[in-house]
Amino acid sequence: SLSELQDEIIHSSNQYEVQNSSHEKTLGPLGKYWYYFKWYDKKGIMTYLRSSYGKEEEIVLECNYHDIQPSTSMSLSVDEEYLVYIHTPLSGEKEEMRVRHISTGNIYSLTMERNGTIAQVEFGGDSDGGRYSIYYTTTNHLNQPSYVHYTSFTPPNHHSTTSNVTSLTIQSKCIYQEINPQNVLDISRSKGTKYIILNSTSKTCNEVHLLLKGKEKTILVRPRQEFVTYHVECGTEEEDVILLMNCTGREVEEV
Repeated sequence: SLSELQDEIIHSSNQYEVQNSSHEKTLGPLGKYWYYFKWYDKKGIMTYLRSSYGKEEEIVLECNYHDIQPSTSMSLSVDEEYLVYIHTPLSGEKEEMRVRHISTGNIYSLTMERNGTIAQVEFGGDSDGGRYSIYYTTTNHLNQPSYVHYTSFTPPNHHSTTSNVTSLTIQSKCIYQEINPQNVLDISRSKGTKYIILNSTSKTCNEVHLLLKGKEKTILVRPRQEFVTYHVECGTEEEDVILLMNCTGREVEEV
């Protein structure tokens, strides 16, 4: 039957993950779950879900688009315990950064002093001792993502499940600013989880900085060069940095 075939596919995939999880070097962690979503058109509800062989389906996040705008950014913690995302009500209230504990469903609204709009959120690569690094971007007066901030989230105990949103006040620090209005910032976590990647992009070129997990000081990968764009990916070791560029040879200045 179809259900038996699906179970067999999931089992085979999980067996592959277990067999390959012992490799000393990988591009990044394989993870423990399948992630997917279901869209209920008539209800206007998008439900993000996950499942794993032998376990019940879990709700990662449920969004009712009659009440909120679609989340423009979300990120899983490396231990897959938490989801950080942007919550923007349709009522016109200011957007919030929220963290959801997936197993219990508890939601925490993170409040901090800030200017501009939160444009992007990303969990760092650390979860040591229950403390999680979070990086996020905010906009300038032109509504362009131009600032990168660092903060940390230490979750309360999860002994009980609550349907209420718990508000937590946190301290954050601006660690990078893009001054040139021609450039727009975006951030991502590397596949190896060692770095947060800061990409400052214009229409003709870009420049990438790296943040080692849990750190606040950036590392420049390669200075900006006109008409040269490059993409950076990092493995599980600090020195595993891969550059993909749009040109080679004489067009690229040696750095």
